[in-house]
Amino acid sequence: MRLSPNVELGAETWRQALWKWIAVFLFMLPVSWKVGGVPVAVNYTFFALLLLVPRFNRSSPWVLIACAYYCMSFLWGAVFASVDVEGFHLRQFLSFAVFIGAILVSTVPMPFDFELLARATVAVSVCYSLLLVSFLLVHGTHIIANAGMSKSWPTAWVPDWPQRYIIVVLLGVFLSLHLSNRSKWWLLAAGISGFCIVATHSMAAYLASFVGLGALAVIYSIRRSWRGLANILIVCCLTFVLVVLAVRPSWSQSASEGVTGQFISESGTRLAGLPSLVRTFGVARDPDSDLSVARIYRDGKETSGKIRGYIWSQLMTRMVEQRMWFGSGFAGPYLYDKDIGSAHSQYVDILFRTGPVGLILYLGLCVLLLRRAYQHSPELAGGLLGWMIFGVFHETTKYPYGAFLFFALLSLAWFGWERTSSSPQGNGRS
Repeated sequence: MRLSPNVELGAETWRQALWKWIAVFLFMLPVSWKVGGVPVAVNYTFFALLLLVPRFNRSSPWVLIACAYYCMSFLWGAVFASVDVEGFHLRQFLSFAVFIGAILVSTVPMPFDFELLARATVAVSVCYSLLLVSFLLVHGTHIIANAGMSKSWPTAWVPDWPQRYIIVVLLGVFLSLHLSNRSKWWLLAAGISGFCIVATHSMAAYLASFVGLGALAVIYSIRRSWRGLANILIVCCLTFVLVVLAVRPSWSQSASEGVTGQFISESGTRLAGLPSLVRTFGVARDPDSDLSVARIYRDGKETSGKIRGYIWSQLMTRMVEQRMWFGSGFAGPYLYDKDIGSAHSQYVDILFRTGPVGLILYLGLCVLLLRRAYQHSPELAGGLLGWMIFGVFHETTKYPYGAFLFFALLSLAWFGWERTSSSPQGNGRS
């Protein structure tokens, strides 16, 4: 039987959508290489968008200003902020090229719409969560009740675990809520991703989820969307049930109290570290002191909040002492102090690499995206708000999957959420 032209066109459109979905899914896979024994995320395949859509269009003036400043910051840092470290300028240039390339993604119209991106993000989030579940089924689901075991044991099985790829899982929860407006089955995906977040034992992830869901609940209340509030409650209940089912097999009347008490005690210890972070941040580095990040890591006696306080204090002190007003020119903190490794904060990382002006421009991009996301989808806005809270304690757009999501969403926010176009649309435009 011969197909009519309309049927053939529909089949071709369906194939194109499938290939786009697969491509977006692949853009977010957590692929890492080990460099010096340290895993480095390297999945920058989304740069192919710059080749597939080579036609640059007029983007947000804020984006163009940011690109111009970051180029100037790189040139300044290459001349005035360099240090005598092997491969310094090469690593500096690579960091700069990756960041600028990611920003340029937001200046071209995406060959897919927001709904396709949302589905692909939820799919990769669920797959990642199920990969964790498979590890727990093999090695014992009771592992998630112990913070140390839950954070370290799955690393060989689950890539970029626990505090890197969780940014995709976090956004996947909120995009599942967005998609649940069409089908309630997406709430199950949100519950599975929520279970993965709980298993990280990351207070930053807990705080980001709480703030994001809380803000979304407020929006639903203002709009009198009782169905939306019910969806949030369903997701929380699903997550709770999955956590209980995971730890219940290992419980007995006596062991149950030990597992629960251990979980509460460890969570309280991490919460107690937040005030120490604030106290430590303003302390200047004493060159004569034996206090060092390397010793803190080695002893393992300080809370993660206090460790971050020491790191941020050292980075800020270095910027002031060396007058790095335009940042390091995208040179990472590890090039100046190998004991630090990373800034452990997206905003501190941007500040150190590009200076105060660079941080202001980056925050401007965040506000621009958050504002337009709120106008289009309150669920996306809640997810982005949680993502930005998470960025206070961990890197987000520094990693390729985070950069792809952020700048692809920024492109969709400017050129149109529902359909691709070659010029900016007025819908949601500031």
